[in-house]
Amino acid sequence: MGASAPAQLGIPSDSLVSDFIINGSWNLPPARSDLHLRAMVSISAVTPSAQQDHATWIVNSVTHSQFSSKIMWNAIRPRQQTLTGASVVWHTAIIPKHSTNAWLFLLNRNPTLMRIKSWNSDIEITCVLCGLSEENRDHLFFDCSYSWTCWSNCTLKLGFTSVPRGWDPVILWLLSLPKRSPSSVAAYQVWAAVLYEVWMERNRRLHDGTTFPEVVLIRSIMRTVRDKALLYSILVSL
Repeated sequence: MGASAPAQLGIPSDSLVSDFIINGSWNLPPARSDLHLRAMVSISAVTPSAQQDHATWIVNSVTHSQFSSKIMWNAIRPRQQTLTGASVVWHTAIIPKHSTNAWLFLLNRNPTLMRIKSWNSDIEITCVLCGLSEENRDHLFFDCSYSWTCWSNCTLKLGFTSVPRGWDPVILWLLSLPKRSPSSVAAYQVWAAVLYEVWMERNRRLHDGTTFPEVVLIRSIMRTVRDKALLYSILVSL
């Protein structure tokens, strides 16, 4: 009957089932045509329920008694594959600004000199920390001798005598550590802090012309990690 069904049947489109049930039986308008009659017979074949009407939401084949904007948003929003290392980056023990910086590096979106040059900028792209190679994320962490000195010395203070050097190997190494071990959490913190402090040092040299030796960064990183560890009651000998 299509869009004209409400008018033909005499049933308003905003009606409830309960509007046409009296004492548990259907009370439908009289049929005015054969088509109308067949529709009424079809409706009458359904046994009325004694329960009150209620709205339900079915999302991804799961029934919900109440509408949830969170569930609906998660159902309709576009999703991307979880990045390897995201669980480390957003660990609650890591300082938020360190996590944000690490996340940008995980996405490879921080403005390294190589990335800036890809925007057609005519700039010198040699690493300002070691002066030996082109500056990109993988060089900064930790092919660069400056950042490697910071990373290897900080992890050594945590008791890790042998740590990987490349970006991907370091991420996989962090993920392989026992999740709830105090030393693992400290390693997460050190990694994020090294990324942050090395990037700040790079910016100081590039924009301000000031330089700090590795020992200054190492001391600053370990002090930051120690303070954060105490906050989370992580008893790690630094």
